[in-house]
Amino acid sequence: MSKTKVKVYLDKCSGEIDVYRQFIRSNDVAPLKSLGNTGLYEINLVSHSQGAILRMRFGAIASDHTKAHADASSGFILIGRYLRGGALAHPHFLQESDTPGAITICDFAAPCAVFHKPSVFECQLIHKSALGLRETDTIRPMRLPGRTLVARLLHNEWNNLTRVIEREDGRLYQEDYDRFVDCLRMAIAPDRQSEDARAHERLAQFDLICKYIDARIKDPIFGPSEVLETFAIPRATLYRMFQSEGGIKAYIMRERLHGAVLELAKTPRRRGRISETAESWGFLSRVSFNRLVRNTFGASPGSFYLEPMIKSQPVDYSEVLREQLKRE
Repeated sequence: MSKTKVKVYLDKCSGEIDVYRQFIRSNDVAPLKSLGNTGLYEINLVSHSQGAILRMRFGAIASDHTKAHADASSGFILIGRYLRGGALAHPHFLQESDTPGAITICDFAAPCAVFHKPSVFECQLIHKSALGLRETDTIRPMRLPGRTLVARLLHNEWNNLTRVIEREDGRLYQEDYDRFVDCLRMAIAPDRQSEDARAHERLAQFDLICKYIDARIKDPIFGPSEVLETFAIPRATLYRMFQSEGGIKAYIMRERLHGAVLELAKTPRRRGRISETAESWGFLSRVSFNRLVRNTFGASPGSFYLEPMIKSQPVDYSEVLREQLKRE
């Protein structure tokens, strides 16, 4: 029996930062000087009726999926994997750097700031309706280690889909896509349906504490002791809750660092700006802030960005996909 072909629109391009901006209009973006950046970008895009498949090769960048971008594309789930490279991200995706084989799943309706190393990155945008979800439904961010069964299944079916990029003949089959979506449902289902009431309560408490930390993050004297006092939970419980984040102290420090560096990326350079930003994010020592940035990103704050973050106009990806598929 012959397979059912899906109508697709293929596009590809390579060049400088403007190429990235032309294709990836869901983020504000800034190129980074550090991490051996090349400044070159190669992007392959396959659009189809239920979403898009992308393979991107790029130098080091900072990107900000803002609330405006998230609101414009709230109907999609993003699934990503690094074939090479990795990233740091807030508030989800990764801790320090990604590892080959890991798959990340997140709701495109959630804002996220990411610092990418030079990478080869593949991602898919899948409309929530394809997963049996309403556009207003939300899912928690997930990271599937490559060794897990569900990640291996997703990789196998994903490879079948990305052959459309390698063939460049526009042959994407509905059966292949349906199998990938079935595996994705399997990955998401435990998070949505199978957790008991106690697990839901722990997740809700963790989310509440993270929101509290975000609200207090710029206070230089803020720390774990205030969280313990505010939420009246045992110290062991709090530290166990943030174990996967490297501990609550590491989580708070990382949030401060990402917030400060992203703020520097968004604003024009001027004298005293680095000190002001570091202090506003709770770093009382300019020397310690510079050392932390250098150790994390491989460059000092003053030489980190080639230019301020470039704003992109938020787009409705549903509309973009419909328009692309109308093209001959």
